[in-house]
Amino acid sequence: MSLPLSTIILPDELNEAVKTAIAEVKDGYAQTYLRSIEKAILHGIQIGRTSKKAVQVQLLYILSNLQTWRGENARECKPSLRSMKKNGEMSRVDFNLSYYIINYQK
Repeated sequence: MSLPLSTIILPDELNEAVKTAIAEVKDGYAQTYLRSIEKAILHGIQIGRTSKKAVQVQLLYILSNLQTWRGENARECKPSLRSMKKNGEMSRVDFNLSYYIINYQK
């Protein structure tokens, strides 16, 4: 049984940065990676990665495709994304992973 996407709750800072980038970035590849972050986390978990590692991998793809994004919002969002990639502040994702294990892997 697969995990419904609605059970993935991203940290507020990550969620806001992704929403802002989706609204402003025109690059098709960046849009694809931004819009599929929840699916990428789930896939990473399903193949044995920790949720932290799954998010870090997706953020690598996102950041590499945001290189041409400029402007005030870009200057605010990119450092947040880089910090989360580096530090892996994913405790809320890990909390929901526990929900997944309890409810969906029976």
